[in-house]
Amino acid sequence: MPKSTVKSDRSTDSEQDTSLQLPTCDGTQLDLGIWLRNLLNSQHLLPPEIAYFVITGALATKDHKTVVCSLQHGILLKSGYIHRQGFSVTNPPPIEDGFVALYAQARADGEAVPINPTATDLGDGYPISTDRIKALDMKFMNDLLSLITSSGRRLDYGRKANHSGIALMRLFVAEKDAGTTPYAQSPHVRGIKLLLANALKRRMSLKSQRQFDEIKDQIEELNTQLPDNEQLTSPQRADHYRRLIYKLKSESLRGALATDLTVNKVPHDDALANATAITRVLTSQLVDEQFDELDEAEPGNAFQALDPRKTGLDKSKPPDTACRFCGKFHWMRKCFQNPQCPKPAATAAQ
Repeated sequence: MPKSTVKSDRSTDSEQDTSLQLPTCDGTQLDLGIWLRNLLNSQHLLPPEIAYFVITGALATKDHKTVVCSLQHGILLKSGYIHRQGFSVTNPPPIEDGFVALYAQARADGEAVPINPTATDLGDGYPISTDRIKALDMKFMNDLLSLITSSGRRLDYGRKANHSGIALMRLFVAEKDAGTTPYAQSPHVRGIKLLLANALKRRMSLKSQRQFDEIKDQIEELNTQLPDNEQLTSPQRADHYRRLIYKLKSESLRGALATDLTVNKVPHDDALANATAITRVLTSQLVDEQFDELDEAEPGNAFQALDPRKTGLDKSKPPDTACRFCGKFHWMRKCFQNPQCPKPAATAAQ
C-alpha cells in the first residue's frame, strides 16, 4: 500500500511539471490549431521579456525604461492604447511598420495623440532602438521554433520566418486557416468542434464546485474559438449547465437552484447568470454540509469543545443577517422555504 501511494504522489508531481511547460506541435496543419489555442492558454509560461513583447512590442529594461521601435510605438504605449488592443502570443503587435498604421487608427478612434509626434512628446523613459526590438523578435522566433517537434517542418518555417517571431506567428495562423473555403471547414474549426463535443459529454460525479467550474470554463473557452455563426447560443449553454446539476439526482440541490433562479430573477436563457446561480447554490450547500459535520462531531472533537458563544456558532440566538429565503432573522437552514430544510415528521406524514 505505501508503495502505491508513493507512485501516485510521483505521478501527481509529473502532471504538475507537465502543466508548467509550453505545449509542442508537430507543425502540421491538423495540429496547428489546437497548439495555438494551448499556447495562448500557456502564455504566462513564456519568458518574461517575451511575454511583455508579444503584448506591447516593446522591451522593458532593468533601468526602468521601455525600449520601443518608433515614435508612434512609444506614444501609443505611453497612452495605454496598445494595452487595449488585446495583443497576445497568437495575435502579436504590428512592429513591421513601426506602428504607423495603428497610430493612424488610434487617431481615427479619437485617441488623444499628436498629429506629428516628436521626441519631446515621447519623453526620456522610452528610448528608440529598432535593433534591440529586432533582436528580441528573433529570440521570439527561436523560442517558437523550439516548440516544433518535426525537424522538417521546423526548417521550413525557419526559412519562411525572415528572422522574425511575429512573422512566424502570422505564418502559423495563416497555415492554420489555409484549408478553409466556402465549401469546407478548416481542420482547426473541426478540431475545436470535436473538443467541444467531448466537453459537452462530461458529467459531474459529485456535488463539487471544482468539477462544475472545470466543465463550464472548458465549454466557454472552446465555444469562443468557433466562428460566431457556429457557436453554442447562450440559451443552449444555460440549459446544459442546469442539466449538469439535475443529473446529480439531488432533490435538495435541484430545489435550491430553482429557488435561487426565482428569487434572484435569473433569466432562463442567460448562460453566465445561470452559472453564477449554480455557483451560489453549490457554495451554500457545501458550507452547510461543513456546518452539519461540525454539529455531528463527537464530544471529544476539539471544535465541539469550544464555547459556541465565543465561536459565533451559537444557534440559540437569531443570526445577525436576514434569511435569504424569507427575509426573517432566523437560521437559513431551518427556514420552511428552504427546500434543503428537513421537514418535521408530522408534515412529512401529511
